Formats: sequence, structure tokens, C-alpha cells
Amino acid sequence: MPLPSRLSFAIANSVAALTALWIAFALDLQRPYWSTFAVFVVAKPLSGAVRSKAVFRLMGTLLGAGVALLLVPPLVQAPPLLCVAIACWVGFCVYVSSLDRTPRSYALVLAGYTAAIVGFSAVNTPLSIFDIAVARVEENSIGIVCAALAHSIFFPHNATEEVSGVLRTATDRAAGWIGTALRGMDPAVEEMAAPRAAQVLDQLHAATTFIVYETSNVRRSGLLLATLQDRLALVPTHVSAIHQAARAHTALSPLPLRIIAALDQAAAMVLQLRQAGSREELPTTALRMAARADAPDPSTRAAEYEQAIFWHLDELLASCRDFCLLTLALKERAPLSADELARHGIPQRHELPGVGRNLQDHLDYTVLVQDSSRRGFGLALSFIPRAIAGLLAYLFRRRGFFTSNAAEAGGFARLGSQSERPEVQFHFLPAYLKDHGRKLKWGYGCTLHVCQLRPKSRGHISLRSADPLDDPRICANYLEHPDDLREMIAAVRLARRVLQAPAFNGINGGEVEPGPTVQSDDEIAADLRRRAETIYHPVGTCKMGADAMAVVDSNLRVRGIDGLRVADASIMPTLIGGNTNAPAMVIAERAARMILAQSLAAPGAERVDVAA
Repeated sequence: MPLPSRLSFAIANSVAALTALWIAFALDLQRPYWSTFAVFVVAKPLSGAVRSKAVFRLMGTLLGAGVALLLVPPLVQAPPLLCVAIACWVGFCVYVSSLDRTPRSYALVLAGYTAAIVGFSAVNTPLSIFDIAVARVEENSIGIVCAALAHSIFFPHNATEEVSGVLRTATDRAAGWIGTALRGMDPAVEEMAAPRAAQVLDQLHAATTFIVYETSNVRRSGLLLATLQDRLALVPTHVSAIHQAARAHTALSPLPLRIIAALDQAAAMVLQLRQAGSREELPTTALRMAARADAPDPSTRAAEYEQAIFWHLDELLASCRDFCLLTLALKERAPLSADELARHGIPQRHELPGVGRNLQDHLDYTVLVQDSSRRGFGLALSFIPRAIAGLLAYLFRRRGFFTSNAAEAGGFARLGSQSERPEVQFHFLPAYLKDHGRKLKWGYGCTLHVCQLRPKSRGHISLRSADPLDDPRICANYLEHPDDLREMIAAVRLARRVLQAPAFNGINGGEVEPGPTVQSDDEIAADLRRRAETIYHPVGTCKMGADAMAVVDSNLRVRGIDGLRVADASIMPTLIGGNTNAPAMVIAERAARMILAQSLAAPGAERVDVAA
């Protein structure tokens, strides 16, 4: 926990303890200090964990007091038998809680503990068993309530912020010292690998310990955090093995350039893994096979050390990649905000955290130039005679420029020679088109639309209210990923080159938007954020798959709900590199065939002939 959080946690505990003690004295309880003790037992760094533990402690206290009331009166005349009965109850509670291994097992532990405290206290005064049980419940309840209120209302510690902070710190620290260890090959760095990994593991362990008591969706991420610890624990071993093999190789001969290059490449990969914002961005991490092609004779001792270096590099990068993959899975697992349905008073029937997440859309931007030829569409007095003649030609002969769909040309383009597939799509219109046609511009012009095909930014859709007719809140997060902004800037520059090509001589009368004053990357980025708009291709908010965030399965059936399918573009896990109309139609046709096949396969269904 950072220092401000630790101070806030200490203040919350002190305030809760003093308040509980004051209330216990005011009520003249027999053991007021038990209330203070309960505060410190319930206290946890996360507010949700405090509430959870408070509930389980209260349940255990009530259950234990009730069991004591049932056992003591009939067995008070036989103290040995009473001791055996209480011991059996305590043993039963401890045994069952050890099998459960969930936060609710804490209630059973308290049930056994409270029954023993209350029962043995009343052996000499059996007639006061009820008063003793009530006093114990009151003392614990006061401390429990004070702790829960102090940590939830006055000094809250949100699990989302804590877990996100731990993940950021763990990833940054691990990537930093791993990169340093690979590049420098300094023995001092190797010796620091284990202690630094231990620091990060301690942070993850603390988050794992407290998160299981959380009352929010974050608690389901405890297993992921535990797996993160396992992956990170392997890193110091591989770092140490790489250093030892490198030193042994150096004792025989200097490290060849291929090993130095591989170490630098691995360090760069670790940094790339750290900066990955989605699973698609995680780089491949296989170095060994590519490096072995240039390896020396495998029978030599130096070759053995070299192979050991490459093997441990592979394993190290695989562990780092798993770590980053699990981190991304943890972030994507469920929204770390309050539950949308509960916020608007809507009862939850089934939990699917991926609903509304993973929103992707094509971002569109326009470059406008003046049409000096005046051969296209225009908003001008000189266009009126042409418009009348064109309308008559269309009505009587189905010819003329009114047969155009406006978007007369298009194309796909790669932004670099290394690109394996197009990143942008162009649409050309022989007219001005601003803000989807909502804004008119006088004169003749041409518009070149620039559309990014595979954005990495992800948005979400949430509820505005409980009214189903109310508009939802749509957060597309356009240009959130830095790669998206870089691609769009490059695409704008390419669009300008297209409009300045010789084919546009006599047509391009000068750029209107973004204009000749917008030239630098920062200026283009600012205009992108100001004028870019959707091209109406949203997908992904009910994605198909088998992971925790998937909403539908491969048959488009909503996971966990019978008789419900989704058949539109929202089931696409990732956005396609083109228009979504035709794929959406194919998805609908495929869904219809799935439903028909299921109905025909049902017992007693009448067989009919269906066209393929």
C-alpha cells in the first residue's frame, strides 16, 4: 500500500477502535476491550474485504453463541461431557473450514471459537449463560459495525485502485530489472534479481490475501493473481542461469555477436511486453530456433553454454509473456467499477461480465480539397442547370450523375513496406461531405475518407438509467491506444499524397480541411481528435469465444442462458478490416441455419426440405 493509503488505514482503525471502546463503556459491557479487539481483527486494507470479514465474523459469533446456549444448560451437571461436546464442536468447525478454503470458512472458525469462549465461561454460572452469550455478541458486534463503517464510509479503500496499482507497480518493476539484467550482464544485477522479484511477489501475495474477501467482482481474480506469482517466481532462476552460462562461455571465448544481439532483443521484447495494451499486441517470444541456425558445432562446450543461454531466454520470455497475458486477462476480466445493473436498481439474473465490453469501431477522418474543375456535385448556383438536366436524364434514361452512389472510388492501403495487410481504407467522393452531411459547404469540392481498419483501442457500453428506452452511454475510446493515433496520422499524410498525385492536376484546387496550416504530427493529432467520426461499424460487445469475457459460444448461444442467441455484429471478437454489413448478414444467415438445425433435431420434429 502507498503511504497515503497506509495512513488512511491507520486512522480508520484508530477511529473505529476508539468509537467501539466508547460505545462499549457507555453500554456498561463486561469486557469493553473485546470491542476494540474485534475492530483490529476485522480490519483489512480493502473496504470490501472489511465488509466481507465483518459479515462472516458476525455470522460466526451468532452461530457460536447459539450453539453454546444449546449445549451448556443440558450438560452443565456433567462438566467432562460438556468439555467433550464443546471440543467436538470446535473440532468440527475447524475441520469443515479447512476443507472449504473460502472466506466463508471464517464464519465456522468464529462459530467454534465463540462457542468455546461462551460455554467455558458459563460452566461455574450456568444460569447466566444467556447474559454471557448476549454480552459476547454485543461486544463483537460493536467492534464489527464500527470497523465496517469506518473503512466503508469515512476512509474507503477501493479494491480496483489497489489491484490496478499493484499490477502497474509489479509490471513496471519486473520489466525494468529484467531488461537491465539482460543488457548489462552485471553480476551485481544478477544478485539483485531474487530480492527484487521477492518485493514484487510480496505485493502480489498481499493483494491475493485480501482480495478473496472482496465483495465486488474483483474477488474472482484471486486465482489469476496467484498464477501471476507462480510465473514471476520463475524469472530469477532463468536470469541467474543466463548469467552463469554467459560467464562460463566468456571464460572459454568472448560472447559472439548473435548472443549479444539475442540478449538485446530479449530485453526489447520485455519492454514490448510491458507496453502491450491487448493480447493481440503481445509479441512472439521464440528466439531459440532462429538462433540455432547460426550456432556453432553443438559438440563444443561453448555451444552447450550458448544453447543454455537461448533455452533460458526462451523460458524467461515465456514466463514474462504469461505474466503480461495474465495481467491483461485480469484487467479484462470484469469492469472494475460498480455493477451496472445494481447501480440502476435492476436485479441480476445471470452474470456475464463481457456484456458491453470490448467495443471496437472504425474511426473515419476526411481530407477535403476544392474542385477547380467543377465537374462533381456542388452547392452553387452554377450547379442548378446541371442538376435539372441530370434529374431529367435519370428519370427518362436512367443515366447521368444522379446514378452515382456518391462514393465513387475506394481502396485499401498499407502504411509501410513491412505491413502484411492493409491498415486503412479510402473512400472518394466528388463532393464536400462534412459531419456525415449534416454540415453544408458552399462550392465544389472532393472528399477523401480515411478509415483505420484494425484499431487497438477498446471501449464499452453502459446504462444511462433503468429505462430501456433511454439512450445508453457509449464510450468508444477512440485513439486511446497510441498505435491508433500513429496509424491515423500516417494515413492522413498518405491521403494528402493521393490528392496531390498527377491524376488530380486540374481538379485539386487546394486543401480546405484540415488545411495547409496543419502539418506537424501534433497538429494532425489535434485535428483528428476534433473532427474524426464514426463510420458506423461498432462490434464486439457480445463477443464470441470461450474465455471469461465471452458472451456467446461458437453456436451464438448466450453462455449460461437457454434459448437465447445473439446474431449481429456484436458477436465479432475483433473488428474486421472492412465494412461490417455483409459479415453481419452472414452471421444472421448462419444463426438461422443453426436454429433450424436444432429444431429439426428435436424429438418429434417434423422433417421438412430446406434449401441450402
